[in-house]
Amino acid sequence: MSTAMVPVTPEWALWGKDPQERDFRLLRCSDIRLGAHDFSEIISRYSPGTHTDLPQVAISWTRLGEEIYLGFAIQEWSNEDDRLGRGIAVTRYFGIPYYRLERPISYVDLYEALADRDATDGAPISVPELDPHQIADRVGLEALGAAALLLTRSPVQLEGAEGVPMVERLGFLDTVAALLPYAMRTRLSAATWVSSTSEHNFRLAFSSHAREGALTVRWGDPPVLPPAARTARTYFDVLARQSDLSHVIRELARIGKPMGFDRGHVRAALGRLQDIAGSPAQRPAPAVSTDADPVEVLRAYAEARREGRGDAAEHCIDRLEHLRTRIYTAEQRSRHRQIVRADRLLDASDTLEPPRQLQLYQALLQMAYGSTLSESHLEQIEEDAGMIHGLLLRTLENYPGADAYSDLLVAVMCGDEGRRRILGRLDSETLIATAVQEPVKVVIFDMVFNELVRRLVEEDDPAVGPLWQHAYLAHPLRRRFPGDDLAQFDWLCRLLAAAYGPQLGVKEFEEVVDGSRTPRPTTALFAAALWLYGIAPDTREMLFEAFFGRMLESATLGPEVAEGVNAVLQGTVAAEQARGGPPRRLPRGMGRLVQRLHLGRDAPEVPERQEAAPPAGAPAPESFGQAPGADEQAGRSPQQDFETRFGGQGPWLVTVVLVVFLVALTLVLLSAQWLRVHAPPP
Repeated sequence: MSTAMVPVTPEWALWGKDPQERDFRLLRCSDIRLGAHDFSEIISRYSPGTHTDLPQVAISWTRLGEEIYLGFAIQEWSNEDDRLGRGIAVTRYFGIPYYRLERPISYVDLYEALADRDATDGAPISVPELDPHQIADRVGLEALGAAALLLTRSPVQLEGAEGVPMVERLGFLDTVAALLPYAMRTRLSAATWVSSTSEHNFRLAFSSHAREGALTVRWGDPPVLPPAARTARTYFDVLARQSDLSHVIRELARIGKPMGFDRGHVRAALGRLQDIAGSPAQRPAPAVSTDADPVEVLRAYAEARREGRGDAAEHCIDRLEHLRTRIYTAEQRSRHRQIVRADRLLDASDTLEPPRQLQLYQALLQMAYGSTLSESHLEQIEEDAGMIHGLLLRTLENYPGADAYSDLLVAVMCGDEGRRRILGRLDSETLIATAVQEPVKVVIFDMVFNELVRRLVEEDDPAVGPLWQHAYLAHPLRRRFPGDDLAQFDWLCRLLAAAYGPQLGVKEFEEVVDGSRTPRPTTALFAAALWLYGIAPDTREMLFEAFFGRMLESATLGPEVAEGVNAVLQGTVAAEQARGGPPRRLPRGMGRLVQRLHLGRDAPEVPERQEAAPPAGAPAPESFGQAPGADEQAGRSPQQDFETRFGGQGPWLVTVVLVVFLVALTLVLLSAQWLRVHAPPP
């Protein structure tokens, strides 16, 4: 077992039930990043059922923001029985942050470190670094076959191992995982035993019977690979031909960017294995003391290289390989970069074998520029190297901490093969998110756009959903071709045809011009949708309903405004009004608008909504600036101002007021005359 120890600080949860309870639940958990909801969800999702022979182990993964956790659950019997006298199983779950692993560790070593650990103890633990030789000694045909079958993207189940101890089954899962790139553990789920009747979510598991749709490996029997699984068969053949699997396992165990089991990552895994198989085995790097000075090691390598001392240079590379995983300050990286630039350490070497050069460049880049790769880092590397040559480019291609945009910048520099490898490990949602960000280089946008079109045509890629959310890249295309609607139209026609076929159906047309999403369709997108939909008698109505109708349905205007707008769009008033029923209250100004639309149609009058008076003592509402007085409103006639104040009913109301006033005045005059006539004489 390796003597190097890897510090690990897991987040934890305890899952079980009290003796008087019926259902299992989360009992306690840490509160660092993963919360109670996260723990409950992941433990429930990857539940193997309860086996009568405990302990059992379940391996899983989860993601929270940018952090990925490797999940490790140990299910065992507690010392309590439930109210029916049955034993209670508890699960101790541990989440290990993937990005904080300094070096790879094995599942078996992790189990040994956690087996007797109190789940509620949040202190760090030390786990031995993965030992390639120890794992290579466990490799058999079953493990080779299971590793290859995982690349078919189907679940793999192992039968006939009922009598095999749990620790041995865990060692088998550990071996299978070690025969794949270590980064695939960020999407790997496995279990030492699952119930054959449970609907589990494990990608690799032991069981008494395989469930429908799973590929099977019989314990002790040679594996059977489907004839159509060409990638899996090639992977198996390459592994089976290796005379030194410890070298392969060591190279595969390099911690890199997360990988899954989609087509692109499967192709990348095969390419990685083929690269390793074609390179000579390297001796393990010697241990480096914790007080070694990186600056001195860099200078020693530069001196050995200048003087042509190959053994000394090799020794320095081994030391740099260990030093690259340290955490450096910006000032330290700046000092390292000065040495790299001054001594031209990124230049191609005539004496080092390609695998050793790759090791050297990876160490130099991480020590001098950063553990993550950004656009500014790429510019610095290109400036210091003078030219991005083949092996340096290959190192950048596999940089562990690069974001998607940096990956695509590297892809632009690569040839067709390297570009395919990088694009293959980026899913379509990531590509679309990169294409819509601002700013984006034209070469990157064009590359992403063409890749999306290719996937939609050749791979039946599920990219339509993300494309719909971003209006089929219509707005980035408008920035790509400013003022050129025809170019935007051509590119959108190509994208829509790849997504839906050469002609849009009704459902597809409505999806494309849907007005409920933001951003809205552009002119070029409308034109492309109409062009691919073709001539139809209902095109105008469909366009109107899909865009304006859905846009208004998704708006937060409130029910009164929505009803009023709908009345305007439909060209009708409410049915109860037409029948002479009680008038419907419409928003301010909407009644007059509906009334004007129906002039000449004998439409009933729609009264205005009355504003409720504010309660006594309530403060006046805030306004946007000082409103002009009634006599100061420019462009308004006295009649318009009069109508505003009297709700559009001014003439009728004035007539009534005048009549009442004249009648009252007449009565007053008649009364005065009567009093004069009948007054008694003085």
